[in-house]
Amino acid sequence: MKQQAECGVHLTALLAFAIASTGVADAQSGTITYTRVATADVEVPGGMAEVRSRLAEARERSFLLHFNQSASLMVPAPDDQGEESPPAVFPMTHANLDIVVEISESIVASQENAVTRAYSGSDGAPGVRVLEAFEEVLRTDAPPSVDWRLTDDQRTHAGYRVRRATALSDSGEMVAWFAPDIPVQAGPALHGGLPGMILVLSLNGGSTVYGATAVSLDGAEEQIVPPADEGRMVSPEEYQSFVRDEIRDMRRSLRRMRNQGRHLDDCALGGKNGRIRLSCFDRGGS
Repeated sequence: MKQQAECGVHLTALLAFAIASTGVADAQSGTITYTRVATADVEVPGGMAEVRSRLAEARERSFLLHFNQSASLMVPAPDDQGEESPPAVFPMTHANLDIVVEISESIVASQENAVTRAYSGSDGAPGVRVLEAFEEVLRTDAPPSVDWRLTDDQRTHAGYRVRRATALSDSGEMVAWFAPDIPVQAGPALHGGLPGMILVLSLNGGSTVYGATAVSLDGAEEQIVPPADEGRMVSPEEYQSFVRDEIRDMRRSLRRMRNQGRHLDDCALGGKNGRIRLSCFDRGGS
């Protein structure tokens, strides 16, 4: 009887180990849905606060991150069919149009707010990110690795226990909440390097935040394919030069519009999925 009892204990232990091992294996491949929110660090008068919100909302996107132990692909999620916020209306003045330019520059100056796709393969090739800014498609390398500092802070996100880690980069503090129970060193937009999948990521000192809204560990091998080879490759310096040129042209266009439309009173600004719509009109309707 004693020998049978010992065998039973060993069998139970082996069964428990097999169940645990199966869970870990499943957690190494799947799809995570993220929402990315951007904010603009620009002080504006009260009447332009809604404009700032609309410009930030236009950069809000949802993404799917397909991953396995050695590769990942982030792509836009199917378009959100929810209702778009009503446009922000503001007086058409040179000062207000300049504020529109300043807010736009604050948001799009960071590559993190322009990323639409990101791919890292298992063949050892460097990762690549696809950017969309000012209706142009660009490509850039993966972000540089950072030295994460693990903390003891823990909480729950999307049903998983997550742990907090921090790091410093050229663009400010980074904060990540990663899930050790998903043992893959990955995260949104090719950020990773932690002992678990990043489910919440704050970049640019908090002005860009990715948050996981759903996690599936059903596998995603067939979805992990390189994105189409589109757009010209740019360095971080070239991207900043590109943004400066586009912002300069944008400022000139809006000033020209103000000068040519002196009879117009107000403008309405709205947007979604990176597309901005600005129209100006006579308040009297004539």
